[in-house]
Amino acid sequence: MFKKILLFCFLLSITSCNKDNPVSPAGENQQPAATNENKWVTKANMPTARGYFCGAELNGKMYLFGGLLNLSSNNSNAVEAYDPETDKWTIKNNMPEKIFGQAAVELNGKIYIFGGRTGDIFGGTSLNHTYLYDPDADSWTRKTNMLIAGTFLTASVIDAKIYIIGGSGTGFEGMTTVQMYDPATNTWTIKAGLDKGRALPTANVFNGKIYVIGGGTSSSNSAGTAFADFDVYNPVSNSWNSKQNIAQARIGHSSVVINNKLYICGGFTSDNTELKDLSEYDFNNDKWMTRTSMPSPRRCFTSCVYNGKFFIFGGISGPQGSQHILKSVMVYTPPAASN
Repeated sequence: MFKKILLFCFLLSITSCNKDNPVSPAGENQQPAATNENKWVTKANMPTARGYFCGAELNGKMYLFGGLLNLSSNNSNAVEAYDPETDKWTIKNNMPEKIFGQAAVELNGKIYIFGGRTGDIFGGTSLNHTYLYDPDADSWTRKTNMLIAGTFLTASVIDAKIYIIGGSGTGFEGMTTVQMYDPATNTWTIKAGLDKGRALPTANVFNGKIYVIGGGTSSSNSAGTAFADFDVYNPVSNSWNSKQNIAQARIGHSSVVINNKLYICGGFTSDNTELKDLSEYDFNNDKWMTRTSMPSPRRCFTSCVYNGKFFIFGGISGPQGSQHILKSVMVYTPPAASN
């Protein structure tokens, strides 16, 4: 069902200069400085091509974990760190398990990894494992298991607590589960669930609330139902509210928050149409607007934010029967007017 996959092409940002008049008097023949605002720019490829993986930014580095290496049961335990300042990659110690579909989040200088699946993408085993990765020591520690095993889930942090939302226990059938992990006590608590089960949604934090977008579900190994739901979880009241649906239902997309705006891109629809659009949501005005699309569609990739920019990594691309795993990396710079 969700085994549909994406095709990559790249975008070059071109700057120009006036060789005949390199320095012009103020106000005379001045050309506006070239900028990458509202553009996608290609960066150095990941060492390992993969989809259905996770990542987190910490202290100016982006760490990527595990993933699917092909469309059978060839999974990865690779850990790779990207430095956006140098556009260079570093290989780190492997994860304890070869898994895909897990979630990652940073908290207090450590990165926590939750769930995931071993084996086949459809028939593999979903896990309830929790791991702590220490980037300074480049080491792994096993923590208390989740109460409910899950794959294709999300992780968000509010007030030093980690909320694991949605996912799938079997195949791609969505779960409504919300589990809260307290790293201070290494314990789990069940919270108020989603109104419908969702696999491969995204979740982002803004002003103490978690905004959950899209996702889907399927009871078979066929194209499932993509959702356009846009819901908000309040951890103080342990309750959910719904906002106006997004314009396009989608699964396997990515979203981030940058300077009071939420950006969502990519994924695929119920009829297996791959998406490359980019939309911007203004929390203050409760309005959406269209931004520059990715150069080509992709799904089941991961993303991080650094220095006010939206980085996307890898994913899956291509029509049914000729899908391939990506190692490409791109970065989007929001326009100054939206900052």
